Amino acid sequence: EIDAGTSRRVGAAQRRVRICSLLLNSGTLIAQLLDLLNAGRVEIDGIFDRTQMADVFRQWEEVPSNRWKVAAVHEIIARAKLVGKNSTPYTPTGRHDFMHNKILVIDDTVVTGSYNFSRSATLNAENILFITNAPLAERYSAYIDHLRQKYRPSA
Repeated sequence: EIDAGTSRRVGAAQRRVRICSLLLNSGTLIAQLLDLLNAGRVEIDGIFDRTQMADVFRQWEEVPSNRWKVAAVHEIIARAKLVGKNSTPYTPTGRHDFMHNKILVIDDTVVTGSYNFSRSATLNAENILFITNAPLAERYSAYIDHLRQKYRPSA
C-alpha cells in the first residue's frame, strides 16, 4: 500500500525529511514523523496549507478515533517548524490559491505525484513517484525553501 510504503521510507530517513503538502493527514505518516522527531536524528521541516488543514482538524475532532491526530500534527508543526500557508477557504466559485503540492524529500529521494498523503487517498485513482536522484532532491529542496521563505509569517 502506498501509505505504508511512504511511511516506511520516511522512517528510514538518515538525514532529512522535507514536507511540501496541502495536507498532512495520514495517521501512519503522522506517527512516523513523530517517531523521527523523538529520535532526533533527522532534520524535518517544510510547508503545508494552514487553511485547508484547519478544516481537517475540525473533521478529526468529530471522530473520536481521529482526535489524537490533532495534537500530533500540532506537535509536528511546532517541533519541525513547518510553515503554514494561509489560503482562501474553499468554495466552488471562490479563489483557489491552495498550497497544493504533494512532495516529500527523503534524503536523496523525491516523492511526488497526485497522491495526497492520506490513507483515504488510497481509494482514489492516484499516482506517486519515488525518484532517487540527489541533484533532483536538491532542486526540490530549494523549491521548498523558496515556498517556506515566501509564506513564512513576518515577525
